[in-house]
Formats: sequence, structure tokens, C-alpha cells
Amino acid sequence: MLTDVINLAATNHVLYSNRSAAYASLNQYSEALTDAQRTVDLKPDWSKGYSRLGEAHHGLRQYEEAVSAYKKDSQLPDRHIEENVDDW
Repeated sequence: MLTDVINLAATNHVLYSNRSAAYASLNQYSEALTDAQRTVDLKPDWSKGYSRLGEAHHGLRQYEEAVSAYKKDSQLPDRHIEENVDDW
């Protein structure tokens, strides 16, 4: 189903991120990596994309790449959380 939606909205980074997570949950890490990389390409300042990238690399036992992605994830501000905190 996500693939059908992605075909309609090919530049929506959230859809690729969600499909990456779905692939990872099925241990299909090569597919998860492809979608995680697309997520990062579309939205390089979104930390969750790097989290997905790290998860995919970890599943593929590409540990150095996983650590690199997780480091990038931890260095980016999570704007969504900051916006919610500002609303309090």
C-alpha cells in the first residue's frame, strides 16, 4: 500500500521513511536502506531519516555506516519536538 501512495507522491520523505521502517521490521534491510537513503536525499535536515539509515545499515551488519548515520541523527535538531515544546 505504501508503494502505491509513493507512486502518487514520489517526493514525500515521510512515506519513504515509513516504508523503510516496514522493510526493516521484515528484515528486508537492503530495501530498507534504499528507502532510508531516499528519505535522507529528500530531507537531509530531518533526523529520523538518519535513524532509518542507521537501522538499515545495522541490519546489514554495516556497523561503521550505522554508527555514522546514528551520529548524524543525534547532531540534528528535532524541529518537531522543539515546536511542540514552544507550544507549552
